[in-house]
Amino acid sequence: MTGELSGSSQRLYRTLSALAGAGTPCPTNDDLGEQVGCDPRAVARAFIELRDRDLISVEPVRNRRRVTITSTGRMTGIVAQVKRIRASRRTVPA
Repeated sequence: MTGELSGSSQRLYRTLSALAGAGTPCPTNDDLGEQVGCDPRAVARAFIELRDRDLISVEPVRNRRRVTITSTGRMTGIVAQVKRIRASRRTVPA
């Protein structure tokens, strides 16, 4: 299935499959580039190639993305929303 893909696309597909299998959130293109051994622009091109060949689907989630591996239906995880806790403002006596 991935035999005709470019080398970076093959490496990205294997990495995304492993991430989806573990339910791990999808990293940034910079982080993926480090993992698969190419620059972030090559990662972006590989995403396009994988999507165009219907090997993955990509869903934007907030400022991240969720990737589904078409053949297995497995998805990368979603980063949990972090709830910010505001510090109480107390007046300190002088």
